[in-house]
Amino acid sequence: MDIKTIEQALKMQNDLTIRLTQSLVAQRSAKAPTLDAILKNKEQLLISAQAEVEKATSERDAIVSNWNARVTQRQTNVTKLQSDINDIKDQLSKQNDPAKNNKAGTVKKNIPGKG
Repeated sequence: MDIKTIEQALKMQNDLTIRLTQSLVAQRSAKAPTLDAILKNKEQLLISAQAEVEKATSERDAIVSNWNARVTQRQTNVTKLQSDINDIKDQLSKQNDPAKNNKAGTVKKNIPGKG
């Protein structure tokens, strides 16, 4: 609601004042809640809080399970890569082994002055 004149503002202020006064009178005349009502309210709050705890716990468990699966997957990847590296190193050492490359089984010697 747009207020364009002072009269509109005063009317709105009076309406709000009347509603506030009625609300305060109703609160003063209302009886205090009984212990039974307070107990029922607290029991409902307890049930809601327990449900929230259970929901949060199950959400946490699902998240932890997902993270555990991710960690396991990455550990498997690391193990595979390490195995691949070891296989390549073995192949490289066999390739560079001069005893295996010499067909006669003797090692060629470098003699200075020749070749």
